[in-house]
Amino acid sequence: MVPNWILDNTSLSVYDRAILIHIARQTIGYGKKSDGISISQFVKATGISERKVRRVIKNLKDNSYIIVTNQSLSNGGKSFNRYSLQKSPSEANPLRSKRPNGTVSQTYGVVSDRPIQNKIEQNKREGESFVISEEEKRSFIDHIIKTETVRSPSAYERKIRTQLNKNNAATMEMFHQWKKQQERTKAIKSFKRQYIGSVIHKETDNGVIHGRIVEVTDSGDSHYIISIDAMEKGITQIRANDLERVAQAIAANKT
Repeated sequence: MVPNWILDNTSLSVYDRAILIHIARQTIGYGKKSDGISISQFVKATGISERKVRRVIKNLKDNSYIIVTNQSLSNGGKSFNRYSLQKSPSEANPLRSKRPNGTVSQTYGVVSDRPIQNKIEQNKREGESFVISEEEKRSFIDHIIKTETVRSPSAYERKIRTQLNKNNAATMEMFHQWKKQQERTKAIKSFKRQYIGSVIHKETDNGVIHGRIVEVTDSGDSHYIISIDAMEKGITQIRANDLERVAQAIAANKT
């Protein structure tokens, strides 16, 4: 669950929010207080350049939005900084980055996803067998090993494989969350390739949205954050639960 202060804080840039949401996903999303995350993982998850990621992380840390803890493994292995969110970031110390005028938040086709755990339990009751391919297992295990402090990767891999084969509820929930994120990341990359720079004109309950799409990120709560340069109105951000509907709005504007 992404804290409301991340989604509602208008002083945050698109890049700030993308980094915060990924930290929230890797910590709160897995029931952890902090998590070891590499810069390359931030880059892959958010689509932001490495240089920009480092600048945003420093800015968030300096402004007390996140806690960054250096860590090292006792065996001398490679380790990453641990990240956690501040419980109550100071509203008196907003980010110093320049913000465009007229930033607003709107909702576009909001719906809530069915909890993953409910689906797992439903599958058990109905006697369904969930099949995971070897490629998916390998990618999932690699992801877990990279994001966790694992002393014995080979032993940990055997443990995860056993839990996946037995449909262990907690491990299956983690797998479904990971797989869903993989699919969302692919959807964002595909959308960016086709529609960054495209003009969107859409009537909503809050008025008309018109401008060029400049960024798309994952909100972390089953929605996408789409940033639109509305020219004299500055950057407008909308939350969409379906990128195909946004694509349809773009197509409709071209006809």
